Amino acid sequence: MKYLRRKRKIKLSDYGHFLILVVLLDFFLISNLLRVDMTYASIDAGIKLDMIGDVNQVLQINTDYVDSGVKVTVDDQELTLDDMDYSIENNVDSSAVGDYKVKYHVIYDNKNYDLIRNVTVVDTTPPEINILTSKVSKNSCGNNLKYYAIDNYDGILTDKVSVIEENGLFKLTVTDSSGNKTEKTVPVSETINDYVLELVGNLYTYVKVGQDYIDEGAKVTNICGKVLDVPYQVDGDVDTSTPGEYTIYYRVNGVDAYQMRKVVVYNNYNQPQITSDEEKVIYLTFDDGPGVYTEELLNILDKYNVKATFFVTAQFNKYLPLLKREASSGHVVALHTYTHNWNLYRSFANYYKDFNEMNKKIEEYTGSKTKLFRFPGGGSNTISKGKATGVVSYIASRMQEEGYTYFDWNVDSGDAAGANSSKIYNNVISGISERNYSVVLMHDIKRPTIDTIEKIIVYALDNGYTFKTLSSNSPTVHHHVNN
Repeated sequence: MKYLRRKRKIKLSDYGHFLILVVLLDFFLISNLLRVDMTYASIDAGIKLDMIGDVNQVLQINTDYVDSGVKVTVDDQELTLDDMDYSIENNVDSSAVGDYKVKYHVIYDNKNYDLIRNVTVVDTTPPEINILTSKVSKNSCGNNLKYYAIDNYDGILTDKVSVIEENGLFKLTVTDSSGNKTEKTVPVSETINDYVLELVGNLYTYVKVGQDYIDEGAKVTNICGKVLDVPYQVDGDVDTSTPGEYTIYYRVNGVDAYQMRKVVVYNNYNQPQITSDEEKVIYLTFDDGPGVYTEELLNILDKYNVKATFFVTAQFNKYLPLLKREASSGHVVALHTYTHNWNLYRSFANYYKDFNEMNKKIEEYTGSKTKLFRFPGGGSNTISKGKATGVVSYIASRMQEEGYTYFDWNVDSGDAAGANSSKIYNNVISGISERNYSVVLMHDIKRPTIDTIEKIIVYALDNGYTFKTLSSNSPTVHHHVNN
């Protein structure tokens, strides 16, 4: 075993070779590991999504939104978006004031990359106050001050004008929903014999291309309201063969006072009518909620697994969260209007603003806006005649052209007219038995409706009826439009 004790003399050159070998081996291993890590980091960290344009963009109301997009680069080399999985989600509605998001999504090397642009639609245009009296006079009958206020977004704001008399002046102030404020002052004359010119009919008249325009004229009174046999002149033409907005002015000879009327000529759009050969189908529709009875109604519908369509409003803000339950339970949440106030028929702008406000509420609680709606009072309502001439026809045309579908009804439960539960039941059963498919008008804010709905459902199910919800493909049920 002597050889165990033998010591081998190792030369310095051997150590050198050994160390060099170790260093080379370590360098090889480390460099390979580093190369793998750096390659991975290059792919993961090297990709960049850059917003083209401002991340936070402000857009004026009714201005077209043009998206600037994004730029994708990998290791400083720009990629073509067409060559990758690239998509944009854009909910910008430039016709409605509010905050919107544009979401850019890129999938590269099986990894997801996202960018978000914030778009705020604003209205910075103040409303207009138009004084329609040249000399404002006062006497025991009051004054002859005539004016109207109009806004590019809110529509007619005449009833929002504040009038204060001080120091021989009338001070008129109006503020729109975006906080834009307009003020005007009018001196008060001591003369009490000025004529008062009043518009006969409405400020807005909507006329289809090719339809005759019949002017309703104006009337002249004194300050106490007595109609005078004084002639007035009319300025302005309406070309019903050419779409556009026209203005008609009415003036009394020798007096600066005037009135005006806006006439909108438009191309009518008729949405294709949908017919159906289905039999024994019921579309339950409930208007004006959600309200105090809506949750009870939903419980009854759930009990029988019956789905309905709700044309909703924001009249009762406390119950708006029920919109979420309606949608999650499989019901259809459609739009009725935000306020259900008849003044929304004073102009298309008034209606459209109210409409958009409600659709934003629907999106807030259900996650998406709706394309289905019902007119307050139905398409055949005549109350709108006193607000704007032809406005319902114009709204129907514009909204259908923009992809919306409206529904009236062919079975009226009578609950809006004050029918009791027994009468509601009889109205509905009689109505559905007379036709193949029935769009039933009911209101979830009426106690008698809630008290009888279960009985109606049981009858229908026992007699072979099927319940469905409305969609853009459902049979079209439209009343004759009376305005």
